[in-house]
Formats: sequence, structure tokens, C-alpha cells
Amino acid sequence: NVIKVVEESVSVSKKGTLVEQTTTRTAEGTSIESTKKTTTAGKVVTETTETKADGSTKYTKETKNVDGSVTTDTISKAADDTIVITNKTVGTDGKKETNIYLVEEASKGSGKKSGKVELTSINAKLKVVIIPDAIKVDGKTYRIDSISENALAGNKKVKELSIGKYVKRIGENAFANAKKLKNIHIYGNIKEVGEGAFSGIAKKAVITIHANEKNFNKIVKLIKASGVGKKVKFVRAD
Repeated sequence: NVIKVVEESVSVSKKGTLVEQTTTRTAEGTSIESTKKTTTAGKVVTETTETKADGSTKYTKETKNVDGSVTTDTISKAADDTIVITNKTVGTDGKKETNIYLVEEASKGSGKKSGKVELTSINAKLKVVIIPDAIKVDGKTYRIDSISENALAGNKKVKELSIGKYVKRIGENAFANAKKLKNIHIYGNIKEVGEGAFSGIAKKAVITIHANEKNFNKIVKLIKASGVGKKVKFVRAD
């Protein structure tokens, strides 16, 4: 027989926020701790941590905003210490955007709250995609250091793309055949561009590189060497 132990508690903070806490433990050794906070304005934040017997964990934070939009952050840590972060946003118009990151360098030491991640998947249904400088999850800041192969390959929606300032590597076919992609802004000091990363984007696309002249020329050379349409235009900006 499966034994399940459930502990529940309900309280109200001084500001009127309703706090519901639940802890569940199973005979298989799985522990699930959940805290749900509902503000007087109607915002609901639910945080759940699931820990399995093999040491793997999954942390989920779901925020339901008053305007109807929902943001879900998930941190999954496998038994081999591989960490994957998923950000999912559902806007008020129902459009979804899901970004997946592989943690390259996690925080080390109790006093450090930073690390590096690679953006591995962009499931964007938006026309404008902004890859930020960093993401913040569960109180920790992770710089987006690289973009993996095929991250936005074959996308049929995106027209504009902005790449954050900490990105140093763009993988093979990262944006390949994103045929409507016509405006790209690069803010990082790119050091590596994989083969075909920009192949098949809009024929008259404009790639604006925010850098000094030396770095501008270097990044243009890297992108051209990776394979890009002859009519693609490069522009330098501060």
C-alpha cells in the first residue's frame, strides 16, 4: 500500500495576504512542499519544491497576475546535478512564450547568487524576441552567456531579435531559416558564431551591432564566415 502523509496550514499576514502551505510525503521517498500566497488585490503566487529519493529536485514558481497573465519559472535539477531552467509566459492575449536554459555554471558557495546559462530553446510566438542580459529565478541571477544550436531555427513568426550583452557564443543554425527575421540587434561581444547561425533569415535583413569599430568588424567577419545572405546589411551603433 502507498502511504501518503499530508500536512496543511493556513494563515493571514499583516498585509492581508492569505498563505496556504502544504507538505506531502510518499512511501517512495518523494517530498512535495507547496506555498500559495493570495494578495488582497487578487495576485496569486504558488511555489512548489518536489524532491525525489534519488536526489533530483524540481522547483516551480507560478505567478497569476491581476491582469490575467501567468508566468511560470521552473528549475529542474537531475541526480547528476544537471540544471535546466524554464521560463513560460502566457500574456493577457493568450499568446505563449517558453524559453529553456541549461545552467552552465551554477552558484557556488552560500554567499554567491549568480551563474551562467545557455539559452537552448526559444518557443516564441511573438514578432519581437528579446534575449535579455540575464534572468533571475528564485533569488539568483544567471547571465545568458550563449545561445545553443537551433534555438530559433525555422521560426515563422519573429521579425525582430535583440541579443543581450553577455552572449559570447551563438551555436550552429541558431536562427537558420527564420525567414521573417529582418531586424537583429547584437549587444554582446560575440566571440564565436556557429555554421549557418544566420542562414536563411530575411534576404534584406539588417544586423545592428552595438560595439566599437574594432569589435564591430570582428563580429561581422564571424557572421559572414558562418554563412549569411549577400544582401544582409551590417550597421554599427554605440
